[in-house]
Amino acid sequence: MRQVQRIAIALSVVFAIAMAHVAYAQVLPPVPAGATVVVTVKNLADTSAKLAGFFKDLGVDQFDPDDLGDPLGALKKKLNVTKGIDDKGDLAFVFIDPSVSGADEEHSMLLLIPVTDYKAFIGNFDG
Repeated sequence: MRQVQRIAIALSVVFAIAMAHVAYAQVLPPVPAGATVVVTVKNLADTSAKLAGFFKDLGVDQFDPDDLGDPLGALKKKLNVTKGIDDKGDLAFVFIDPSVSGADEEHSMLLLIPVTDYKAFIGNFDG
């Protein structure tokens, strides 16, 4: 059972990377200069629906119907970030050249999250 879950997670990562769009997304304007790798996920809700369909086709959605049936909803619930996110927006993982950013390699990564209401989004976090 554990091995099947690990395979499902590995497949989901591969599938998400395959579906990621590099360049031409609405999220690119805020990407800083010196970014060496930019991976965007276009339209979080559509990507989540496609992942759910993929899991259903594989039959692995039965292992955890709540999480694998709605990957975006499950992620938002587990991270306790339920308010203010724009589900139709694009998300970006940005890796910046440490020599340009001045930070070490561990701190040269950004996650750009689409929000509809910044105040509501910030309200998800304590402090």
